Amino acid sequence: MDAIYSLFFVCYAAGFLLVAFLWRWYLLPIGAGLLLLLWWTIRGVFNEDSPGVIIAAPMVGLAFLGVLAGLLAALIVLSTRKFARRWASPMVILPATFFTVPVFVFGLFFWQQANLKAHRAPPSASCLTRLHPVVLGGTALTLPLAPAFSVGQGREYDPSYPLDVNEKAREFCAKTSAGPIKITNLTARLTPDYTRHLTVRRSAFCASVKPYGWWHDLCRREHDDNPPSDYPREVSFYVLGEYNSRKMHAFSSDELERLKVDGLTAEELGRGVRRFGDGHYSYFTRRDVPGYLARCYATGPMKTDLACVAGYRLTSRIGIIYEFLTPADTFAEKSASFDQRARQVFDSLK
Repeated sequence: MDAIYSLFFVCYAAGFLLVAFLWRWYLLPIGAGLLLLLWWTIRGVFNEDSPGVIIAAPMVGLAFLGVLAGLLAALIVLSTRKFARRWASPMVILPATFFTVPVFVFGLFFWQQANLKAHRAPPSASCLTRLHPVVLGGTALTLPLAPAFSVGQGREYDPSYPLDVNEKAREFCAKTSAGPIKITNLTARLTPDYTRHLTVRRSAFCASVKPYGWWHDLCRREHDDNPPSDYPREVSFYVLGEYNSRKMHAFSSDELERLKVDGLTAEELGRGVRRFGDGHYSYFTRRDVPGYLARCYATGPMKTDLACVAGYRLTSRIGIIYEFLTPADTFAEKSASFDQRARQVFDSLK
């Protein structure tokens, strides 16, 4: 290990000495050209997929830093020649620059890393364990700090608090610590995508069993588990008139009022479910849920499944939208199950 550190020091010193004595203005482009060459080399080294990169990358990087420090030293020497001061002597400038530049660069690096670590720090233990009071459309809810939730207070994107982002989770904790806050929308992603699956599993919320019916689906269910989950993949609740669901979700709880079903072919599926087709999309209504509309399209290898988004008014002030996947031939039964589970998510937070 000492030999490696010595090699790194030699790379830095060699880069420094190559240009530190270019004490003519017309020679400085040589140092600048060498700096650009090393920068190009660094980019090439980091694009390599080889174990040798572990050693080569620091070597080239330190040589680049040495050339940068040497070029800076040469510039200072040339700029201070007219000053007849002891501090302007090359005997002072060269050692000072040789040691100051790496101290400054590495100090800046570690300061940045410390800030980044603080930025990504998880919420406090009390924040993770307590329930957070919010008010959605006049309904009081208490939210756990679940990575599935995203809370919003605006009409569109901001301000929003995706609770799987530590910084946003800490901000949300700080806001709710003083009492209930008013929110305009709440989204629960109960089936995390593959890129977030392990992160969700390792979260503090999933570390121990929680008294929510949807906890198992979020924290324990695998993507290929059978039977498939009865919970929607994503469910959103929002305050009518205070959140632009059509822009944010390309759907709304009042979609049935906008759809002109009179000109579409209707088909009775039983259980009070009607299907309307217009080609690419199929639309479904339920007699037992006033205002219910599901918009679906065929998916899967054989186009036998339906990917759907459904919505309606949950209360006079709150709309609900949720996404689910179901076999086309069992839509009547499955849609009722998904709707019940979506409502249970809301009821579990009261």
